[in-house]
Amino acid sequence: KITFLTYDSGIGYALKRIIFDLGGQGIALFALLLSFFGFSSLWNKKYKNLFLYLGFILLVALSYYFNIAVYYLNFLVVIAASYGFVYIIKRKWHSDIIKKFVIFIFVLGLLFSTLSFFNQFEKELPNREIIDGLKFIKERNEVVLSSYDRGVWINSISGNKNVLDSSFYYAPDVNSRFINVQELFHIRDIEEARWIFDKYNIRYVFIDSDMKNKIWSGDEEGLLFLLKYSKEFKRIYNKNGVEIWEYMH
Repeated sequence: KITFLTYDSGIGYALKRIIFDLGGQGIALFALLLSFFGFSSLWNKKYKNLFLYLGFILLVALSYYFNIAVYYLNFLVVIAASYGFVYIIKRKWHSDIIKKFVIFIFVLGLLFSTLSFFNQFEKELPNREIIDGLKFIKERNEVVLSSYDRGVWINSISGNKNVLDSSFYYAPDVNSRFINVQELFHIRDIEEARWIFDKYNIRYVFIDSDMKNKIWSGDEEGLLFLLKYSKEFKRIYNKNGVEIWEYMH
């Protein structure tokens, strides 16, 4: 049983995971609104489009737990949104001015979401600096210590093993691992640090600037102090905010 994890819940959390404009994975808010018009236009032939409705409901539920489901959900939303846009254009409006205004708002919203997406995409991690750093230690068949949200990158980009990643349920003795990693990040006792390094056969420490800002409040706090001043560690990579230290055991 995993005891250290806490999960947000509720409608607000679900929307934040799904909708890009709220910080989610990739569905534009205006595309989602258009998709509701699309589903409404298809409702008269609901049995003919049953797969579309069931797929939408299933993917919304899965998106709450699995990030990858959002990308498949986005595909269905785009299809439904296209029907919704056609529905708005063909619908009879009491005022032509209101019709044009609604269409203008949706087009403007979609353009804004698209520009925001590409702007945000450039800032997404892992960036080029992190990828280059992980390639520096590629396929050395060693264990690399880093923040757990870097674990998958360590596996996929460098081909090395991690101490802990975001797939918590697959890690052996996950609670002890999490506690030991947190202790290691914040202790300045070399003997305690050595015990944890040896316990998990850690050979390298991977740190990037974003990780450093989130975990430590100073350049000589916790593990950073040991890396800097202990002879047990040697910095083998330092470029563009990415550092890799080797444990000289």
